[in-house]
Order: sequence, then C-alpha cells, then structure tokens
Amino acid sequence: MRITTNHLDILAYETQHAKPAMLLERRSTEVWVVRETPLETDLAAPWSLTNTEEHVRIPLFPYLVDGHEPATAIALGGKLALRFIWELQHALDPGAVVVRTHLCVGHPVQDLNMGLRFWFGLAAQLHRPET
Repeated sequence: MRITTNHLDILAYETQHAKPAMLLERRSTEVWVVRETPLETDLAAPWSLTNTEEHVRIPLFPYLVDGHEPATAIALGGKLALRFIWELQHALDPGAVVVRTHLCVGHPVQDLNMGLRFWFGLAAQLHRPET
C-alpha cells in the first residue's frame, strides 16, 4: 500500500468560517473512499465513495490532544490513521484492496490552553481485482 500526504493551510479556512477540505486529483480509473466524519465518533454515514468526479474531496476534522508536546499530536495522528485502515478493512467489499492511503494534515497546529489542536483528513484508493 502506498501512503501519500499533503498539508493544508487551516488559517485560510478559519478566517472565512469555512470547513477545511483538500481536493485531490482523481484519474478516471480510480475509486476512492473518504472518511466524511471524525474518527472515533458514532456519527452516521461516515464513508463516501468517489468514482466519477475529477477530484476527491477530503474533509479535515479538528482533534484536540492533552498537553502541549508535538509528539502527542503525532502519536494521535498515527492512531487515527491505523484506526482508519482498520475500519476500512471491516467495511469494504471483501474483494477490494486498499492500494493507497492519503493523509491530509492541517497546519499550523494550534497551541490552545487545554492542549494542541490539529486537523486531519483521510481517504483511501481501492482496487478490485477482476474475477
């Protein structure tokens, strides 16, 4: 599985009171699954499938970690990525294979009084072998 990342300037969205999202170019043969709700929530319909549009829209969600150490935010980012992959494997058509995971990280990480807030979005490209 290939892993790709990019960074998105969150401040540009916050000044416009807009929800941050990244657009990833999609080739015509690619099928993508996008996490549409924050991880570790009970919100309904967390997944969307993109297989016809020119771009994949990856929404970013804020996460707050206790403390002010960047390593804590990095550890939570790793945990979220692993959780995403685990959920995806359990939600997929059994014949589908994840060939690429894309992580979108918002910057800057904000140091709030209660801890660090960072933004994170996830999507996966799928491949279904012909049978």
